Amino acid sequence: MKLAILILFQVFGAALLWSCFGRLTFTSKRNTRRAVRWTFTALAVLAAVCLAAPWIADYQPDAMATALLGISALTQIVTAHYWRAGVPRQFQKEPAP
Repeated sequence: MKLAILILFQVFGAALLWSCFGRLTFTSKRNTRRAVRWTFTALAVLAAVCLAAPWIADYQPDAMATALLGISALTQIVTAHYWRAGVPRQFQKEPAP
């Protein structure tokens, strides 16, 4: 059971990191609100830490941590279609007058 949780944890971490990377490729200081950029950057860093922690720090994820990581990744995957054309309007900076 522990091996299955570790495998799921790694898959979810990789999916979350990949989805954050995809979103961050569309964002810039010019077109995206700061809070949005920082949030996706923090989420990407967290995903990278989750990927590395079992190997570097001997972290043993439990079912709850795996579920939270999984639902975060699933949320990113399900909402990805809103980003196909770039940063959604609600996350864009207001044009300068």
